[in-house]
Amino acid sequence: MDLVPGSRRIVLGAGFSGHGFKMAPLVGSLLADIATEGRVESVMEARGVDLTHFKLNRPAVLAPPAKL
Repeated sequence: MDLVPGSRRIVLGAGFSGHGFKMAPLVGSLLADIATEGRVESVMEARGVDLTHFKLNRPAVLAPPAKL
């Protein structure tokens, strides 16, 4: 759940299959807050939710794939 890098208008939320469907109301609300606030940090502060594990700029996403 994050703004697409380089954009202040596109919010991305994905990967909510399986048990994630139970979180749909909260996830939808968080994504709406991110879209209207334009900053993930303001949503985190206002709601007390840590979204760092879901950000697009986390090391697991940015690291090059391991060679086999």
